[in-house]
Amino acid sequence: ACSGPAAYAPIYALQAAYDELFERPWRFPAHLQLLHTLALEERERRQDLADQTPLLPGRSALLAARKVVYAIVGRGNPRIQVCVTRFSCAQDFLERSAREGRRAMETGRRPSQRRKGAARNGLALQGPDGLLLYPLESLSGERLLFHQVATPRLHYWAKLLHNFSSRSLSEAEAAPPGDRESTADAASGSFRLVRTSAPTKET
Repeated sequence: ACSGPAAYAPIYALQAAYDELFERPWRFPAHLQLLHTLALEERERRQDLADQTPLLPGRSALLAARKVVYAIVGRGNPRIQVCVTRFSCAQDFLERSAREGRRAMETGRRPSQRRKGAARNGLALQGPDGLLLYPLESLSGERLLFHQVATPRLHYWAKLLHNFSSRSLSEAEAAPPGDRESTADAASGSFRLVRTSAPTKET
């Protein structure tokens, strides 16, 4: 697997896109603008519990912010995968991509064969050009213990996005990687929750 600075090259482009969403949101599809609005509202509500300023533009949030709930979002479609990690979005995303790549090799499936089933298998296997990494919320605060709040906040975001997508469907479930996945097809086409992923364990 690729490691070192070269492995982070695509992350810099994802970081630039995240920053641009703050400055020029009209350049992005409607579902990304809606996600951005939801996240900003929720961060403002949570600011007293955990400092959300590390997620502001211009602060290398994908690389520098730790203990976050974040989203892997399709740019051209409303699929979204919600994850939580004690590390950075960048590190967690790269590790998930590597794991999914290894699984694809082990099963003998080509990426093109898996693309049709990407909603079942997650978004991390797709190339970064078709994705946006979006830190939804910081869980780093003196009053918060990550191991206590990570899974509840993961469930919260799954429910929030699911309800926003389609209020007529049952509540989305948060599941660790490899377990049963939560899928919600939005009648409005705003979001389709692909999967929620529990914290990466420290090794």
